[in-house]
Amino acid sequence: SNEFPHNYSIPKDVVKTMRRLQDAGEGHGDMPGDASWLSYLENAVDDIPIAVIVTDMTVPGAAIRYANSGFMRVTGYSQEDANGRNCRFLQGAETDPNTVSQMVRAIRAAEELHVNVLNYRKDGTLFSNDLSLTPVIDTQGVYRFCIGVLSWSEKATSSEKAALTEFRDMLPRKMQASAERVRYAPTFLTPVTDKAKIDQFRAAQEVHIKLRWGIGMENSLEELAVNASAMAAFRRYLEDNGDTRHLDFWVEARRLKGVSRSQREARMKSLWDKFLGITSTVAQAMDEVAFDLKVDEARKLLAEKMLPKFIRSGGCNDVIESLSRTSKMTTRADLLWDKY
Repeated sequence: SNEFPHNYSIPKDVVKTMRRLQDAGEGHGDMPGDASWLSYLENAVDDIPIAVIVTDMTVPGAAIRYANSGFMRVTGYSQEDANGRNCRFLQGAETDPNTVSQMVRAIRAAEELHVNVLNYRKDGTLFSNDLSLTPVIDTQGVYRFCIGVLSWSEKATSSEKAALTEFRDMLPRKMQASAERVRYAPTFLTPVTDKAKIDQFRAAQEVHIKLRWGIGMENSLEELAVNASAMAAFRRYLEDNGDTRHLDFWVEARRLKGVSRSQREARMKSLWDKFLGITSTVAQAMDEVAFDLKVDEARKLLAEKMLPKFIRSGGCNDVIESLSRTSKMTTRADLLWDKY
C-alpha cells in the first residue's frame, strides 16, 4: 500500500535481527543462519513502514542494491525503479548543491550523516527528505554498504519520528567479511592496456575541447589564432563556404600590434583596400579608431556566426583529434577514490 501508516512501531523480530547482525559483525555471535548478510537485512525491513535503501559501496557509482516498500511510499519509486541506480535520481532543480556536497563527502569518507535535503518523488512532487546515511564496514576494514533511511518530513507524525530515532540507532555498523560476497573488487577486473587508457583519455579530451570551444566563442577564436594547423583548417572551411575575407582581415590586423605608428598607418590602408574593398582615397579619411571598429566587427562576425558552424564541421573534428594527441595523460592521486 502507498498509504502512510499511523503506527510506526518497530516489530520485535526486526529489533532482534538488527542486534544479531551487529553482534556478529563485532565478533560477539554468529550470523542468524546460512543466508547472506543483505538477505537477512532485507527480510527484516521489507515490510516495515520506514523507508530504507541499501547501496553497495564496492560497486562503482554506489548503486542501490535494495529498496523496501517504505521507500516506494515516500518516493513513489519501486524496487525495480531504484535497483542499480545511484540515489542522485531523487535530486532536481531545487536540491541544494551544498547539501549534496555534504552527502558526497560523508559517503566517500564512510561517515554517518543526518541531513534534510529537498528531493523529488516519481510524480515530480518536491519533498523535504529527512535522510540518514549509515556506513557498514566489514571485519577486514572494507566499506561494504551504506544504509539510507528516508522520511517525508512534512508528513512525519510523532510516531514516525520516534521510530526513526530508534531504528537508526539499531542499524548495524559492522559485518563479518564472509557474510556477503563482494560483487565487485579489483581482482574481478580485466586488465586495461596502456593503449586503451590513452584512447579513452583522448576521446574525453576531444569532447572537452569541443565543449570548451563551444562555450566562449571569442576566447576560442583567440585560441585558434595561435595554432597554425587549427587556423589553416578554419580558413579551408571558410574557403569551401565562399568567404575568407573577414578571417584574413582579422588575422592581418592582429599582426599590426607592436609595429611603429607609420608602418601601422600604411598597412591599415592596404588592408582596407585588400579585404574590405575600401579604396585608398576613402581610407585616407578614416582614422585608427574606425579601423579598430572594423577589426572588432570582423572578430564578432567570426566568433558569433562562422566559428560555431566550423566547430560542428568535420574539419574541426580533425583539428580536435590532432590537438588531443598532444595532451599528456597524468595521474592525480589526490583526485582518486578507489572505493567509489
